[in-house]
Amino acid sequence: MWKAALVLGGSLLVAIAAQITVPFFPVPMTLQMLAVLVVGAALGFRLGSLALLAYVAEGLMGLPVFSKGGAGLAHLFGPSGGYITGFVLAAAVAGWVADRGWSQRLLTLIPGLALASIVLYIPGLLQLKVLSGADWGQVWAWGAGPFLLGDSVKIVLAALIVTGGWSALRARKR
Repeated sequence: MWKAALVLGGSLLVAIAAQITVPFFPVPMTLQMLAVLVVGAALGFRLGSLALLAYVAEGLMGLPVFSKGGAGLAHLFGPSGGYITGFVLAAAVAGWVADRGWSQRLLTLIPGLALASIVLYIPGLLQLKVLSGADWGQVWAWGAGPFLLGDSVKIVLAALIVTGGWSALRARKR
């Protein structure tokens, strides 16, 4: 029962983060990357992946969980759709990193979360390229370049949140 609560809590965290947006074309800036990385690194591969699959399923069922309260199949086939798919993959990578014990220290977690972030961008940029027909330089300018500084900050914040959380839990057990 508690595992289901963790999965639903993780999907809720990502849904809330999706509503904190900075308008940007063609993909809005949100706090989802931060939430996805925290969920994956905190819950591990299996539960983190399930949390993001639940998030996608909630959106497909019509719940307003995508950015700006969006829902439905059209979001998976629009400019942000590849990134939504990438969230599941990024949570899986962050969870894989955590399952190896790398989420206990900043020096091992930060590179792992950076890898998860790169994995997130792959389907996002590919879908943006297919939909726009633009050259790769333009796709990069729309779908990655403007986000890199903010995402770097989110990677460090996620690592601080997760390692801090594990430290607090260890201290509480003493």
